[in-house]
Amino acid sequence: MKFEYQKNESIPSLSWLAEINESRGVIRVVCGAKVECSERFFVSGVWDGPFEKGEFDTALSFHGTGGILKEDSVIFATPNHLQESLYSLTHEGDFVISNSLPFLLAYTGHQLDVDYYNYEYDLNSIFFGCKRCAKELRIKGEVVRMHRYCNLKVSGSLSWEELPKPAKVEISTFEDYKSKITETLRRIVDNASDAKRKCQYKLVTTISRGYDASATSALVHDLGCDTALTFSSPEKYVDDSGVEVARLLGYKNIIEGNGSAYMSNTALWEAESASSGDVGCLVAFNTFEDKYKDSLLFLGLKGDSIWGKAEHLANRDFDFIKMSIAAEQNPEHYLRNNTIAISVPLVLGYEWPSIYKINNSSEMAQYSVGGEYDRPIPRRIVEEKGVPRKAFGFKKRGAGFTYRFQPSLHSVRSKMSSTSYHSLLNFSKVLKRNPLKYYAHVCKYYMVNYPIYFNFVMQRLHLPFQVKGSSKYISSPISSLLILWGMDEMVKRYKKAL
Repeated sequence: MKFEYQKNESIPSLSWLAEINESRGVIRVVCGAKVECSERFFVSGVWDGPFEKGEFDTALSFHGTGGILKEDSVIFATPNHLQESLYSLTHEGDFVISNSLPFLLAYTGHQLDVDYYNYEYDLNSIFFGCKRCAKELRIKGEVVRMHRYCNLKVSGSLSWEELPKPAKVEISTFEDYKSKITETLRRIVDNASDAKRKCQYKLVTTISRGYDASATSALVHDLGCDTALTFSSPEKYVDDSGVEVARLLGYKNIIEGNGSAYMSNTALWEAESASSGDVGCLVAFNTFEDKYKDSLLFLGLKGDSIWGKAEHLANRDFDFIKMSIAAEQNPEHYLRNNTIAISVPLVLGYEWPSIYKINNSSEMAQYSVGGEYDRPIPRRIVEEKGVPRKAFGFKKRGAGFTYRFQPSLHSVRSKMSSTSYHSLLNFSKVLKRNPLKYYAHVCKYYMVNYPIYFNFVMQRLHLPFQVKGSSKYISSPISSLLILWGMDEMVKRYKKAL
């Protein structure tokens, strides 16, 4: 088997699609301009090892995706976490796989099923862990396989199997954990700046007054990161601005942004985000896209679980037990912007049970402040950098929002750019769905989720009535529309570029 590369400057910089033809023994790879390609491997990502060896499939911490030849087979590697996936199907007898779902659909001519209402659940089921997350995605007349947190081995005969990630690290104390995560990050940075790469990456972090972003920024500052991004406006972001914490950590290039600035975009950012299942959580960060272009972007995502003191159900499968409504992933945006997002809590995050034990050990007692918002590990990391205790980590805030619970298309308008809203509105007018299936799903959704809306009204009226909600997760009607629209727009982009 061998790779044959076809660079395409018009598709997103880090996107790729590989097609294996059994009779030819050739793996044809169509890829963006920033995908690193060699005779033995190709990759859109970074890892904690020498770049030229290309051993990202066995790395302790791999962020991105890629393929590497192994004797009579090829290994397609996902990251060492669940935030990104690979998508595959069999098309006209060939095995086709991509790090972009819309790229795969555009290339093969397939499309989503407009009468299927569980795309939000399927795409976000990564929060159920590698054992319980959805493995397949229903599309019109076909099924897409979703490969997550694994190495996918494909033979010359096109048979395939998912192999578990081999990474494992022994950690027992805070100093042990801090030392190993710091060294792993250092090797990742070295990999990203390797002179043998066609593209060397800058370092950028996000920061706030919360635990996770503060600890993330504290860890990467010593590795050469000196640019920190934070929201300081509008009013709801003022108290969570990370300017003070960034200065105390020694950052010189602190860039403040407006969390509502995305509302003026004309590039359909919301569609880009929705195509991966994210219905509003991260699109506000696109405001900074010029600042983190061609960069490693360090984030604190999932620190609430990995670094949480109360997470007694910690496990090695990234099963976050309670389904999150926030996708916390925006792959199409990062692929286009040549940005490699690294959620620092997920670096060595597969050792979550050991991290939980450290968090609850006697050595961390003085860094525990009590209450539900209590994370001793990130607190100690930040305080040992000289940041006063009262400067961060006392109130759970968080940036972003969600469209998920909006009751109508019109109600989405206040949280979406005019360009995106009118595109969505026009899409909804031509969308042809089975009305019986649609209204059946709407009724089912509100029967399960009515407590959310009832409690919201009672809270706004300052009345003491509350109804216990259901733990059952059902994709919302507005999320279903957003995902269909987002995928339609992204597929059109890829088709135009191919």
